[in-house]
Amino acid sequence: MVGPVVKSAIRRGLSWLGLEVRRRRPHQGVAGVEDLDLAHVLAILFRCADDLTFVQVGANDGVQNDPLHPFLERSDPRGILIEPQTIPFRRLQARYGQRERLTLLQAAIDRKAGSRILYRCREGLIGGAAAGFLSGLASFDRNQVAKAYLRHARRLGLACPPEQAIVGEAVATLTLDGVLRDFGFDRCDLLVIDTEGHDYETIRTIDFSRIRPTVLIYEHRHLDRAGRLACWHLLQANGYRCAANWSNTLALLDGPAWRSAGAASRTSLRPAAAGTDHRVMAEGSYA
Repeated sequence: MVGPVVKSAIRRGLSWLGLEVRRRRPHQGVAGVEDLDLAHVLAILFRCADDLTFVQVGANDGVQNDPLHPFLERSDPRGILIEPQTIPFRRLQARYGQRERLTLLQAAIDRKAGSRILYRCREGLIGGAAAGFLSGLASFDRNQVAKAYLRHARRLGLACPPEQAIVGEAVATLTLDGVLRDFGFDRCDLLVIDTEGHDYETIRTIDFSRIRPTVLIYEHRHLDRAGRLACWHLLQANGYRCAANWSNTLALLDGPAWRSAGAASRTSLRPAAAGTDHRVMAEGSYA
């Protein structure tokens, strides 16, 4: 069950946001999936929900491509951050290890607890900020890592071929339900997933009859169109309304919070910027 304070906060915040709605075509032409400014909704959620609980799967170092970073720097929610890679996890510990309300786990989320081979770019390929960027390419799917590496290698000036750049290592795996149970989370208001192409499989492990995050955010850009559609349909079948930008999907548990924002009448939660065609921006970002 979602806490009444959080539900009330989301309802108030999204009702306020509804003052800025503009009528939009469905995102990517998919019924029920609309275009959304993710950072704007997160700002409202963290500002309004005093007792927010969250879980982040694929937290990396707590900064790299992390939508939660600016909000965790200035608020103190109760949460679990999960990251399987050793070096990013150490950086995560250095950043949040002293926060009493945050639990840090070095593991990956999978269908069962145990271990599994995680593929990543080996250390030492490049220094500086780019090294942190490469750590975000880790996945259970070696082909996914290879494609992502090749996509960025020229820009980063890397001549090392994928067969030499990518290594596999065994990492501990946990189930999401098990993590929530073991750490006493009877609810999860916000679930964020960034697992480089494994996001849909992670969502498929959720027992929605036991735990129903109010807000669920995941990265869909590494899924093919069939995977994106399947994930959207799975969430819709479990009572969620979906909104998306070029990279991420936000799923909000259907009910008064969503309807108060006007989404039931097929409007977008994305605030309009003068002179910007958000429909072209959203649809034009896809191959």
